[in-house]
Amino acid sequence: SFPNGQDFGVFLGGSISNLTPITSGSGEGSFEATEGTCYAIGAAGTTDQVVFRLMLSTLRITSPANGAQIIGGRDLEIDISATAMDGSLHEVEVLAGGLSLGVTTNTPFALVWSNVPPGNFELTALGTSDQGVVHGSPAVAISVVPTNDYFANRITLTGSSVVVGGDTMYATWEPGEPFQGFYQQSVWYSWTAPSSGDFVFAIGYIWWPPLYLTVYTGADLASLHEVAENHTGTVMSLHAVAGVTYQIAVVWVWITGVVPPWEDFTLTIQPRPSNDDFDRRIAITNLSAPILANNLGATAEPGEPGCPPCDDRSVWWTWTAPHSGRLTIDGSTTGYSPELHLYTGASI
Repeated sequence: SFPNGQDFGVFLGGSISNLTPITSGSGEGSFEATEGTCYAIGAAGTTDQVVFRLMLSTLRITSPANGAQIIGGRDLEIDISATAMDGSLHEVEVLAGGLSLGVTTNTPFALVWSNVPPGNFELTALGTSDQGVVHGSPAVAISVVPTNDYFANRITLTGSSVVVGGDTMYATWEPGEPFQGFYQQSVWYSWTAPSSGDFVFAIGYIWWPPLYLTVYTGADLASLHEVAENHTGTVMSLHAVAGVTYQIAVVWVWITGVVPPWEDFTLTIQPRPSNDDFDRRIAITNLSAPILANNLGATAEPGEPGCPPCDDRSVWWTWTAPHSGRLTIDGSTTGYSPELHLYTGASI
């Protein structure tokens, strides 16, 4: 280290004319030195005085390995080794991208990083000797993928109505999984239909391009059979069979260089609205209770009045006035002002 902020360079070579640069910088730097190798060190600064210090450290992170891919959401043990050359170390601090993960004081030095989040990290260790000298380790780069990045680690969803959040950021493409597009990043879910019927699958997100949503049957990648797909970012329907397990892939696909800083999403599974069709409209009998429903996955019947603002995704109710009076219909409490239409008549 050069405490006065001088510029420095480290080289191999026996003369000015054949120097090979190893590293350079201003103030501080490090490199992996090889036993028996002679290095040339040059320094320059804005003052006449050049002050620097050399420190040889054997402190190393031995696990995980450099370049390791880690599954997120789990605990990661980080092992550190040192030799007598580092002196007597009374503590070792582990950092991820400059953020301290904790300090360990017992040998052999090890620390557990709990519930590791997805992302790319550089792990380093700083060991402090009894004399107060700090020894550093080379950085170890790791990539942490989402918990359900691999098909084998897909998240199990249960129930007839499911809402779950996820993210394709830092996800990868697994060899053997269905091809959706160039540079695809996928996460996986598994859902067993609790009953037979029409179910709606929808992805909510804020970035473009749209996420791909595909549903398969099959117990492994080699036996997957596509039963429904949606590459437009809209809602799709599936006639599910009770007891059948469906594998769900949410995939981000590279399109024309668009790379969002993240791609978090909400996956919704629910039965198709029971009152989608006019003939299955629900009777309203209690005016004091709010009507709670949604039109996710609803459709437009042939001949029914159009509703362009709601993409013709209509659901129906019926109400018989118990006496004459003024009726007010208020949908403002839903937070988005739905299109409400009132008709008389017994058929479309």
